[in-house]
Amino acid sequence: MNNLCKSKGIILEIIDLFSFKVKLEDETVINATISGKMKMNLDFEIYVGEEVPVDMSPYDRTRGRINFRHWERTAPEISR
Repeated sequence: MNNLCKSKGIILEIIDLFSFKVKLEDETVINATISGKMKMNLDFEIYVGEEVPVDMSPYDRTRGRINFRHWERTAPEISR
């Protein structure tokens, strides 16, 4: 049984190689890490402003995991 809460968010800040600050659809900001399969496959880049899918535990709403399954990537808007 899968009890994860799924949501979409926007990357606000890159903390380190695997950690990010993400703003969710309901305007909350959480810390998110990338999933294990993404850590094994390091031929990708995540940018500030990019929309990502996030899985969260129902017990701790301050942390999440960026999951790459069913991820339709779009380039972030660059403001000049």
